[in-house]
Amino acid sequence: MANFSPGNYVLFVAERGILARFFPYNTSYSRVTSVFLPPTNGVLLSANAERDAVLSVPILRCCRFLGLTAGVAICIGARIASSTPIAKTDQPSFDAEQHIGLVPGDSSFLVAEGNTKRLSAALQAMWFGGWFRFTDGSEGPILKPICCAGKTFFFRGTIETNIRIGGVLRGAGIGYEMSDAGYLDERAPQGGMITRFVKIDPENGPFVRLRGAAFTLEGIEFYGRRLLVGDARAATGPKTKTLIEVEGRTSPVCTGYHQLRNIALNEAECGIRAMAGYYRDGQFVPSEDHADQTSVDRLHCSALDCVYRSENHQAVFWNFRNIIVNDFGYGTETIVFDIHRGGNLNAENIQMNYSRITLLRVNECPAPNANRINIHNIEWDHSATTGDNFLTLFKYIGPAEADASSRRWSVRMSGHMNNPHLPYDRDRLIVIPVGAKNFPKDDLLFDIHNLPNKGFSTVSIPWMKPN
Repeated sequence: MANFSPGNYVLFVAERGILARFFPYNTSYSRVTSVFLPPTNGVLLSANAERDAVLSVPILRCCRFLGLTAGVAICIGARIASSTPIAKTDQPSFDAEQHIGLVPGDSSFLVAEGNTKRLSAALQAMWFGGWFRFTDGSEGPILKPICCAGKTFFFRGTIETNIRIGGVLRGAGIGYEMSDAGYLDERAPQGGMITRFVKIDPENGPFVRLRGAAFTLEGIEFYGRRLLVGDARAATGPKTKTLIEVEGRTSPVCTGYHQLRNIALNEAECGIRAMAGYYRDGQFVPSEDHADQTSVDRLHCSALDCVYRSENHQAVFWNFRNIIVNDFGYGTETIVFDIHRGGNLNAENIQMNYSRITLLRVNECPAPNANRINIHNIEWDHSATTGDNFLTLFKYIGPAEADASSRRWSVRMSGHMNNPHLPYDRDRLIVIPVGAKNFPKDDLLFDIHNLPNKGFSTVSIPWMKPN
């Protein structure tokens, strides 16, 4: 059929589907009808070899499509992998495509599901006794970071880490929310080198679940639903409930202590959620333990109903730095920090490009162990000229009881309110239910430039408290 140099190429003739790429578990064919391998490779497969047998063939990267006739794809594989197995390579990291087998730029059902399974399997193998079959057929643990190129990868289902300590998943970097067409079209001026993870089934669970401890996630944009063309308002379908879930458990490791750096969270009801429990064999087990001491640095958010939600009373000492929260044209409301349970949160440099936003919402008070919240260097930048704009600095949604004097929160906030000449609802700066009698306000202190005098009184310069 063709003349190939021995030891260099592999020829595939596959039934059903275009084999434009070859990655284990991610191709669209069912059975291989003919495989020709050079004798020096030491592997020979007969006609009609089962798909799983093909997975052991040591080939490198993807195949280049040559022709398609009557449902038969003929492809020439890239050069055979070097004599050093991927599992034994001395490279400082594993490539998500070349080594792990992820397929970029293909939003089809099978490829997206395959990407989720392959990446989850690789993350499960991130420990000394882990096992993973690499694209060349070699096997072993993954003890180096997995790195993704500046491309778009589509996923179906939930990506899960293991329940151990450590692990690193890196992308090439982030930008701001844009459509698939804006990034993937070669004619689009906005494209660049960023890594985009897009979930094609927003109704099917969270996007990423961090199950263990001390996992590092950086340089990736996460999209909770497809944004095909145009601006963010063109997104269709429901939003994903949560983009990143953090399990709470004590065994086999105490969860939390993660590092989330230089990531973007887009198109979801909740960006990050500290859970009051964990999953075991697919079933949720309630457990308000840990999910704590996590650091989030340089987070860019668009079209989220809530940035961070804590549901675990032990989810304390979360630290946020350099956060940008964008409405991106939807004209909706959002919450930055929603502390349903937990607390002792610290945040610095929060840019809020929203016309209707709540900075801090709290529920029942976990005093005295978690009732301190520090949020500094905020910027509220709104441009709408309608009177329904609002910035809520503090909102209490706990029990509206006759005597709420025990619901003591200790809050410190500083920053700046832009465009004070534009209308906004000043009655919503502090929201406490009328029924919550004797709710303590003396420890809610604010140093906010352009904060109106009405409704506040000076404690000691520059701090003011609500009346």
